[in-house]
Parts: sequence; structure tokens; C-alpha cells
Amino acid sequence: MEGLEAPIVSTREIVDAKPVAPQLSITTRLRVEGEDAEALWELYRAAMGPLDQVAAMIHLESRELMMQRFADPRITKVVGWDGVEPIGLGLITNDFSAVDDISADFFVNAYPEHAERDAIFYGMAVLVKPTQRGMTMFSRIYIEMWQIPARVGGVLIFDTCKFNRDNFGADDIIAHIASNFPNSSWSVIDQQTWYAAELPEPLR
Repeated sequence: MEGLEAPIVSTREIVDAKPVAPQLSITTRLRVEGEDAEALWELYRAAMGPLDQVAAMIHLESRELMMQRFADPRITKVVGWDGVEPIGLGLITNDFSAVDDISADFFVNAYPEHAERDAIFYGMAVLVKPTQRGMTMFSRIYIEMWQIPARVGGVLIFDTCKFNRDNFGADDIIAHIASNFPNSSWSVIDQQTWYAAELPEPLR
């Protein structure tokens, strides 16, 4: 019995037909709106929500506020993509009127020369999709965020909770990223300590 004739297929056709893995990429935008903003909100909620159980300060802001920030051109959005899916986000600004709950006077007093040039930048948030945290996206977003003040000889201010410092080696990550930038330095400039006094009985 004769066998069926095998179809002739070129190797190029095989390669072209094979699914291509999505490419990781970084974009920098002043405004994010529409479907991209909705996708970033879901990413933000998934990444920041759990921190409210392990950190005293609120990390998960309201949807309304975050949508305002996504559309606010004073805040630069560094977005990490896996194909067309946003998987990472960094928010940075040098306009302190766009930031709540920090003292602009403190930073102006600490860095007067930078303040005169509007070269004090505040890193408002950095987050990556929980299932992608083992990838390089964190580092890529951090580097791109740090590049923004570095291009103007600026200073970058940011904060993190004790949980991230203790469990994710935040200090080591910061030192590693800083080592990539010529003549850079970093330091802890302030700390907020939370106390708890358990009082099972009143004074007698």
C-alpha cells in the first residue's frame, strides 16, 4: 500500500506559523486614558491592595484618584508592557502640587539648588503585576524612572514601607540601581516610626 504524499512545507512557513512570545517593552507617557487606564487600574489594584494588610500607610488609593493621576500630565507614567498588556507602572513628578501628604518645604530646604531648577522628582509608585515579579520588569521601570531626574542632574525622592524593606531587600535594590549611574549616591533622609501601646487597664 502506497503512503500518502507528504505536503511540502518550507522551514520559513513553519517559523512564520509558530506563535511569537510577546515582547517586553517600556513606554513613557504624560497621559493614559481609556482602555489603557482601565488596565492600569486593575494592575494597580492587584499589586497595591495586599500592602494595606502589612503596612500602616494606605497604599491602595481610590479608583477615582488613580484615574485622575493617569490623566494628569504633571505626572509621568512609565509603563511596562508584555505585548499589549500593561504589567508594570511607575509614577514620577517634579510638580509637588500633584502630590498629597508630603512637605514640599522639606525637600526645598534640603535641596535648594535642585529646587531652583525644578529638579526635585518624587517617585510616587512603582509596581509590577504579581505574576511577573520574578522577571526584569521592576529593574527596567526603576532604571527608566531614575533616568528622568538623571538627565537634568536632579534628585529623586521616594519612600517605601518597612515590609518592602525587610522582605524584598529594598536597600540592596536601591544600591544596585544607583551603582549604574555615574557619581550617584543615595541615603535615607527621613523615617516615620509607628508605635503601639497596648493598654488593657486604666490608671487607678
